[in-house]
Amino acid sequence: MPSSIRMPSLFRIVRVFVARELREQYAGTLLGGAWAFLQPLLLVLIYWWVFGVIWALKVPALRRESGDYPFAVFLLAGFLPWLAFQDAVNKSAVAVLQRAEVLRQGAFPVIVFPLAKCAATHFVFSILILAYLATLPQLPALFLNGAVVFLVILYLLQFLFATGLGLLVSALTMYVRDLPHLLGMFMTALLFLVPILYPLSQVPAEFRPWIWVNPYTPFAIGFQSLILEQTAPAWEVWAYAAGLAGFSVLFGRFVFRRLRPGFADVV
Repeated sequence: MPSSIRMPSLFRIVRVFVARELREQYAGTLLGGAWAFLQPLLLVLIYWWVFGVIWALKVPALRRESGDYPFAVFLLAGFLPWLAFQDAVNKSAVAVLQRAEVLRQGAFPVIVFPLAKCAATHFVFSILILAYLATLPQLPALFLNGAVVFLVILYLLQFLFATGLGLLVSALTMYVRDLPHLLGMFMTALLFLVPILYPLSQVPAEFRPWIWVNPYTPFAIGFQSLILEQTAPAWEVWAYAAGLAGFSVLFGRFVFRRLRPGFADVV
């Protein structure tokens, strides 16, 4: 990022490209921006049909002594934020490569491209998450006990985590064109190694430490705790999530700035 571009100016440019991203992503299609909501809803319906209808799974309450969650309610608590994270990182991987025509304009801060991808994706999924929360009977409790504030903070931490990873993979993709394909397969596999399709309590005790190796686990546990139980997760979960977010942003920005001078040479 050129030193002449100050932070307020960068934020303004990012806002412009977020709006542009939202307009252009489905331009020319019959349903337009509705696809941004229909595609994740289709995935949710598939998982709900298989696990919630065919297998008729019920998920034991996380902390309460009685009562089970319908599978769809449990699934959406972690799955919608996960889809935002997955989509943001996958789209960021090709964000700079897709704008190759501006790479030789040294004064333009191409860092805005992955930033805009992450911001636009998390904005779209925030609407889906709000729609999901509006259907829950515990919605008033989320506001009364302040859980909604922690929910917003956790979502912002996730956004920062995804942004840092987006900067990293977008820079590396300029040199390793296979990375977006590998990343897509990796993210799909990662979904089954995080307690989103199943509660952590159902993982055999000897395997639970490996579940915590998955960097998305603190976010999934946090969203489930806040949405389903209206209680803040343990401080260790917050520390893990905040540490990942901070390190991701710092390391992703560092790698992006180091690799940026060579982008024009490898287009």
